[in-house]
Amino acid sequence: MNELQDVAEFIRHADPVFRRVVTRWTAGDVATADDVVQETWIKLQQHWSSINRNRVGWCFRIARRELARAAKRDVRRRDGELRSVEASDGAEARQQDEECCRRDELMQMLGRLPARQRAVLTLDLEDRPDGEIARTLRMLPSTVRSTRRDALKSAKRVLEELRAEAVPGKTTQQPEDASSRPGTTPEGGPLTKPRPGPGR
Repeated sequence: MNELQDVAEFIRHADPVFRRVVTRWTAGDVATADDVVQETWIKLQQHWSSINRNRVGWCFRIARRELARAAKRDVRRRDGELRSVEASDGAEARQQDEECCRRDELMQMLGRLPARQRAVLTLDLEDRPDGEIARTLRMLPSTVRSTRRDALKSAKRVLEELRAEAVPGKTTQQPEDASSRPGTTPEGGPLTKPRPGPGR
């Protein structure tokens, strides 16, 4: 027999037992075991002429090496999937936080508007037509439009105020307490020296 026939005959006899052992090493992972066995047979064919003895032991050593490589590849794949999931979760969490902040900002802004402007803008945000808003609030459609314009101007100003208040370290300056000035009484009046009385 030539070399290829020798290899094929060896694999035919060794494959059933060899495959069962490798499958047991993988804790029943048949797909991984098949890959490891296939790689082992390929390397066996490549190195057949240089293996002079104990070809079975040589095959098991190659299988263990291939199994370790497969385990490393699996770890890298799982790490990549985990990082992908974590990145996706982080982006989703940030998006939810931003939406929550925008919703809170909108509610605060509406709360600072005059009642009529707040009512028109709230119904407008619900995509109500001007005629329906006018009927609901008992006003003319032209009044709805003018009130909306005023509400949008007020909303822009209020949003700027809210965002300025949210800047860390920015506080409203308090008026100076007159009693804390040097040379003043606790009531804030000037200190005066008592005049010497008669005979002093």
